[in-house]
Amino acid sequence: MKVWMIIGFISMLIIILANSTGRAIRGQGSTGAPGDGRRVCQSCHNSAEMQVLVGISIFDLAGDTINEYELGAAYRVKVQIDSVVGTPLGYGMQMVSITDNLFLNTGTWDSVSFPLNVIYNANTDRHYAEHFMISDTNIFEAIWIAPDSMVGPISFYAAGNGVNRNGSSSGDGGGADKVTIQPSNTTRNTEQDIEPLMVYPNPSKGIINFTRVCLDVTVHNSAGQILQKIESTTSSVNLGDLPNGIYLLQIKDRKNQWIYSKKVLKI
Repeated sequence: MKVWMIIGFISMLIIILANSTGRAIRGQGSTGAPGDGRRVCQSCHNSAEMQVLVGISIFDLAGDTINEYELGAAYRVKVQIDSVVGTPLGYGMQMVSITDNLFLNTGTWDSVSFPLNVIYNANTDRHYAEHFMISDTNIFEAIWIAPDSMVGPISFYAAGNGVNRNGSSSGDGGGADKVTIQPSNTTRNTEQDIEPLMVYPNPSKGIINFTRVCLDVTVHNSAGQILQKIESTTSSVNLGDLPNGIYLLQIKDRKNQWIYSKKVLKI
């Protein structure tokens, strides 16, 4: 009995200590996006003593607000947490970008700085930009790279909190926001003029074929590590030496120089 009491006390202490410096449970989806867990920042940080508003803004690199994206272009995503009731002594947040139709992770968090880092969650197959230390500022910014192939509308979800630094979530406030951007007219028209690149068979026991000759094929595992790279023209890739599982192919198309991302299953 005493052993279980000690284990319970240690577990609670770990959660409290983690919450005093950053996310209590790191690397889990808490943005409120479809496919994330039911818990959002506001689930724990929800007090009448402190209330905050979370807002997402997206800019091009010239500083202009955008609501459309170009394939492969870089954008600055800002999350701002404003106090409505109470005075926060620190702030935290998590955000994700997903397709608006199938809710798949899309785009790349290319440049984040303290107090943000990028975490991969294998359960949701998504990358999250999230705080790992409580921030003194209420503004979080990151550079996001749009996907290289057409995925339709993209939605950004963010959840954040204002905290009183008392070592727990009591007396804190939380909120969330969602912003959706559309593919630009140029992106839509270009995609309609070009035959999409397909891969087959998928799933496969080894050989993955492409519907046309491509360049520079890179095979990544679910953690983003490069496992195989082909730097020559090819119309296939062999995954036979890799263990069964899900892999991401980054394929440079010789016809239009686009880089396609294709998820494949090795069985």
